[in-house]
Amino acid sequence: MKFLKYVLPALLVFTLSCKSGSSAELKQLYDELVKGHDEVMPKSMAIPSIRETMIKAVENAPGEKKNEALDISTRMLKAEDGMNEWMVKFGDAINAEEDEVKKLNTYKKLHEEILRLKADTDSSISDAKKLTAEFQ
Repeated sequence: MKFLKYVLPALLVFTLSCKSGSSAELKQLYDELVKGHDEVMPKSMAIPSIRETMIKAVENAPGEKKNEALDISTRMLKAEDGMNEWMVKFGDAINAEEDEVKKLNTYKKLHEEILRLKADTDSSISDAKKLTAEFQ
């Protein structure tokens, strides 16, 4: 009986602290996802303009440079589409009525995706600006 008197409260405290810990981690991941969105979204919205400028810049360029521009353009469009798809997934995740563990796993996957999208967006925009600068 004494054993239960001490073990049950300890288990209760442990269980509550774990739940509180996952809530804190969930909040932290949510904040990182919002930050990632706020970093990538403006760049993603700028892609059409940067892409158009690059395409115009290479109009009279050799075929090799036009092919390079086409490759960069494709990467930019994929990054833009990826961001649009990510936003839908993020909205669904926010509104999903899941337990904390499942939501935490979903947020972790979204975090990996936004980091990849940031890298893809940054590199394709950088490459487009470099190529454009060659012909201006």
